[in-house]
Amino acid sequence: MELTYKKVMHMIDIIQNKKKESIHDLLNIPYSININDVIEYILKSRFKPTTSKNNERIFDYLVDFDLIYALFRKEYNIDLIKEDIGWWEFTAILEEILLSNNSLTKRMGYRGYKTPKTIDDSNREQDKFYKNKKLQYKLEEKSDNVNKELGRMFKSLEKR
Repeated sequence: MELTYKKVMHMIDIIQNKKKESIHDLLNIPYSININDVIEYILKSRFKPTTSKNNERIFDYLVDFDLIYALFRKEYNIDLIKEDIGWWEFTAILEEILLSNNSLTKRMGYRGYKTPKTIDDSNREQDKFYKNKKLQYKLEEKSDNVNKELGRMFKSLEKR
């Protein structure tokens, strides 16, 4: 199985958008292998920037592709549209990107913003700003239910 960035993104697209394509065929793995285990390994074995401290989803590979693409181009001169790098190379670079202050980490911070327990004149405007940004960058419901959708999708795929 050659695991590349583009194949994993295609797999995530299949799952999130409930497409009828076979993940077994996409990844070139036998149907006897449990697809749930494969996806769990691919998506969770190394890289997990998916939730905030208050357990809200703050990252989505497909929704955040614009900034991921821009940061890979800017910082590493890698064009994720033209080049197909290995999945583990991609996650290593993305992990490094997430350790720095950039547009993607700011977006994730907005999504994970939690209103302070006390609001006074000194932080009212800041709270309003962050609430607006949180609403602006909120992930859609379909992204929030990826794990449930993964389970349903795999059960239907395994029956085929």
